[in-house]
Amino acid sequence: MKKAMMALCVLMVGVVVLFGCSKQTGSEETTGTTEKGAEKTMFELKSEAFTNRSALPIKYAKSNVTGGQNVSVPLSWSGAPSGTKAFALVMVDRNPMADNWIHWAVVSIPATATSIPEGASGTEKMPTGAQELNNTFGDKGYGGPTPPAGTGTHEYEFILYALINDNIEVPATPSLAVFEAAVDPAAIASAKISGMMER
Repeated sequence: MKKAMMALCVLMVGVVVLFGCSKQTGSEETTGTTEKGAEKTMFELKSEAFTNRSALPIKYAKSNVTGGQNVSVPLSWSGAPSGTKAFALVMVDRNPMADNWIHWAVVSIPATATSIPEGASGTEKMPTGAQELNNTFGDKGYGGPTPPAGTGTHEYEFILYALINDNIEVPATPSLAVFEAAVDPAAIASAKISGMMER
């Protein structure tokens, strides 16, 4: 009887040890997966002129706004995913009364580019190969914010798309829906920043 009891105790201890080892191994695998996920870079769009959802300086407004100089906004980005062949950029007024008015649309920005300097629109300071489209005003390149007086704060959202295809076709004067329809199938990531303005 004593021998049987001792054998049973040994067996139970073995099961507990085995179960404990198995549980510990599973925990290590989960930790490893979390660490790998944390190593991924974040695709981020920034501007030296403003922080996200802060006021856009008035000089970036269209020239018909008091103080406006129609100077295109400086932008920079980092963390583009591997496989990026090109970038596309759109600046859109998100105020409901603006009906997604496009202020700036650019395609064929090379994958090697990491910024667009201030005042680059319409000049050689644009990244080599980048193609500026017509904005909703009907002008090629950048058209600064022009929020109608009394319509409240307008949010001007800049969206940068990382594309897996560097040869997308977009009409010369696209609506936002048309621009997105052309860009979305080739987009592997996007980054956003917004500036605010009102009169």
